[in-house]
Order: sequence, then structure tokens, then C-alpha cells
Amino acid sequence: MRFAVVAILGAIVIGVLISQNWHRPSPTWLGLLGLTAVAVGFAAGWRGWLAAFTACTIGMASWLVIELRPSPPWSPSDVWGPMTWLSFLLGNVLPVALGAAALGGLGGWLVRFSPGRGS
Repeated sequence: MRFAVVAILGAIVIGVLISQNWHRPSPTWLGLLGLTAVAVGFAAGWRGWLAAFTACTIGMASWLVIELRPSPPWSPSDVWGPMTWLSFLLGNVLPVALGAAALGGLGGWLVRFSPGRGS
């Protein structure tokens, strides 16, 4: 239950962060994304990498649904074909999600080996 709550809360934060500055990332924005992934991993514990990966994937999917929602038929933004979506997913979504998983694993590692946990 804690895993699901942490992943959904992390997805909300990541979705909001991505919707703010996706087109012009700054070091502060990237730092906040990384800090969110570490915090999700820290809160999830043993499977922190999976919680951060899930949170990032759900957050980016919610951003896709909100920002790239279907528009009127005369809009040129609706010409994305299967190859365009595939290149977007493999070139943008997957690297960010894998980076979040690595940082979530770091957060899970930090909570496992923190003092007072009996390790």
C-alpha cells in the first residue's frame, strides 16, 4: 500500500514539474526531478527504483494526456504517426524514466543503510 501511495504522489509531483519546464529544462528543474526520484525511492524502501520508475512513467503519461490531448482536426499537432510516438517514447520518456529509477534506487539504498535501521 505504501508503494502505491508513494508512486502516485511522486507521479503527481513529477507530472507538475514536467508540465512546467519540459521545453526548456534548467539545472534547477533537473535537480527537482532528481530530488523527487530520490525522495520516492527513500519513501518506498527496498523497491525504491521501481517506485521511482513507476512514478516517472505515470507522471510523464499524465503530462502527455494533458499537454498533447487531441485538438481540433485542423491542428497540425495531430499528425503524429506510430513512428513519431515510438521515437518520442524511446528518445524522451525512457531515458528520463531510467534515470529516475537509478535515483530511486539510490534513495532506497540510503534508507536501507541509514543509521538506526539495524543494518
